[in-house]
Amino acid sequence: MRPKASVLIAEDEAQARESLRALLEDEGYRVVCASDGAEASRILGQSAVEAALIDIRMPLKDGLELLRELKDTASPPAVLIMTAYGTSALAIQAMALGAVAYLPKPLDVEEMRIQLQRASDDRRQTRERAAAPQ
Repeated sequence: MRPKASVLIAEDEAQARESLRALLEDEGYRVVCASDGAEASRILGQSAVEAALIDIRMPLKDGLELLRELKDTASPPAVLIMTAYGTSALAIQAMALGAVAYLPKPLDVEEMRIQLQRASDDRRQTRERAAAPQ
C-alpha cells in the first residue's frame, strides 16, 4: 500500500494545529505545520505537498493571500480552506482562487477526511501523469 500524502497544516491556533497534526499522522499522512501565513508560504515554496489545510485568518498572511500565491505555481497542492468566520461570499472567493474545499469550523472530522483524501489523491494522480513519459 502506498503511503498517504504530504499535508501542510497552516493554522495559527496551536491546539487546533496540534490536534489536526496528531489526527492526520495517526492516519498515515506526512504532516508539516505552520503557525502563520508567512511560515506557510515559506514551506510551500520549499516543500512539495499534495494538500494543504489552510486557515483563512492567520497572522502575517491570510489564507486568501496564500491561494493567490499558489495560483501561479506550476504544481500547487490541493488547498482546503478552514474557517470559523464563514460566509458564502468568502467561500466563493476561496473556490475562485483555487481551493478545492471549504471547511467550516468546528471541523466535521469525517468530512475533512473525505475531502482531504479525495484532494490528495487527485493531486498525486495529476503529478504522476505529468511526470510520466509521453
